[in-house]
Amino acid sequence: MLRRPPVARHGPGLLGTAARACAVAGPTGGPTPWTDRGRHDDAQREAARQAVREHQRLGELADLRAAGVLTATEFAAAKARLLGS
Repeated sequence: MLRRPPVARHGPGLLGTAARACAVAGPTGGPTPWTDRGRHDDAQREAARQAVREHQRLGELADLRAAGVLTATEFAAAKARLLGS
């Protein structure tokens, strides 16, 4: 019967490589940059939408002030309420 000549292996082999990859990756199910990215993106989008709404509302208040519908005091109070200060 023919026997194969022994193959010289270099490095940890397939099992060692897989074990090292698991050790580096950490426990499964934990937060990773890829799983958290979606939540982070959603939060950024919502913050951007909120900023756009505030900007539009400030523009509306400025238009009302320019048209004389709001006094300077009313405008300042409405702006403070809108900006939460």
